[in-house]
Amino acid sequence: MIDNQSTISIVKNLVYHGRTKHIKVIFHLIRDAVKDDEIAIAHRGTNDQVADVFTKCLKNVKLLALRALLGVCKMNSKEVG
Repeated sequence: MIDNQSTISIVKNLVYHGRTKHIKVIFHLIRDAVKDDEIAIAHRGTNDQVADVFTKCLKNVKLLALRALLGVCKMNSKEVG
């Protein structure tokens, strides 16, 4: 699992955080999986955050690069049918 440094620090620190009390149950499942060595997490730099494609307004070059990482490609109108 790859994410930003803030998320990684919350996952690794098993202490209750008042600011994170409303995080969904899935987060706690992930934290337990990390603690039990079922999954590993690693930092992903800003330029490689693929989710930015869905959450930020990006310049064309970055949009195309992240789109390629997702495996999404442009379709021609002829291909659509």
